[in-house]
Amino acid sequence: MGNDTNELQNFTASSSLPGVVFGPAAALFSREGAWRPSEDDITQFIQIDLGKAYHVTHIVIRGDEAGSYVSLFRLLHSDDNIRWHPYSEDNIVDKFFSGNVDSQTDRTILLTQPLTARYIRLNPLSWENHIALKIDIRGCSSTEGQHLCKVPFPPDKGAVSCEGNVSRQVCTAFCLGNLVFENKGPAIHYSCNEESDEISARGFPPCIGEFTKKNRMMYIISAGSCMFEEIDCLNVASSNYQYCGSCHHFSTCSSGYLYVRACPEQLEYDARKGQCEYRSSTCSTSHVSRRAQMSTIYSSIRLVHWAVTPTTVN
Repeated sequence: MGNDTNELQNFTASSSLPGVVFGPAAALFSREGAWRPSEDDITQFIQIDLGKAYHVTHIVIRGDEAGSYVSLFRLLHSDDNIRWHPYSEDNIVDKFFSGNVDSQTDRTILLTQPLTARYIRLNPLSWENHIALKIDIRGCSSTEGQHLCKVPFPPDKGAVSCEGNVSRQVCTAFCLGNLVFENKGPAIHYSCNEESDEISARGFPPCIGEFTKKNRMMYIISAGSCMFEEIDCLNVASSNYQYCGSCHHFSTCSSGYLYVRACPEQLEYDARKGQCEYRSSTCSTSHVSRRAQMSTIYSSIRLVHWAVTPTTVN
């Protein structure tokens, strides 16, 4: 599959300079010119509608003939042109790709975790001179069934992040601020496959209640710190961290953005090892229970001590 076989109107962009040699269709390798947005900033993107779901394995990009090219970019995909998901790989939720090093040499990017999607969007993050791009999407027609996993809308006052593709996904929803899901804590996750379409069938409950800082630290034994809100990701390196709300989830900070992700079933995130384990050395739900039990015991001791303390009569 090469995108030169697609209809030209399937190419759209956030903006473009006047003239056909700068429009979205100029991003085709067979066309003159290259896509040039009207402004050079990181909000710009070019988008391709493949017409149906394709199994995408490679991306090929090139600059223009005037010395401009994209040197760093993000890749996003969607199956409905409404909900967009960043390309994720291994422990990286939102991968940044290295682009061209000059304007005339093709750069081929292999997707080590191929994605299945109908819509592809490329978002330039860094460039030389100006944003200028020609792009070719390569892969094959999807053989997956029509029963696809559809990512749910975020809960009210919450957010959702998903990993996988339209045939298999794990979606984690988390409440913003200090809110929690009713009877479920601040984060929950659902899995989905082609056969069950579990995510579409269930949805997420509303965010209510309050999750205090005291509640957060009850989970942490020796992680040093934990992430709970997007503000926690400011001024820290893009990496994985302990999540304050659950041992079975972990936080990923990526360029100041917070994503909450789920460990495989029954596993707990270990910040010291940087991976999910059967038993975490940096977080423990049993630690919460022990602390609650000890708090009750100490309260009882204080009550008994108060009850038996003799009264001094002058």
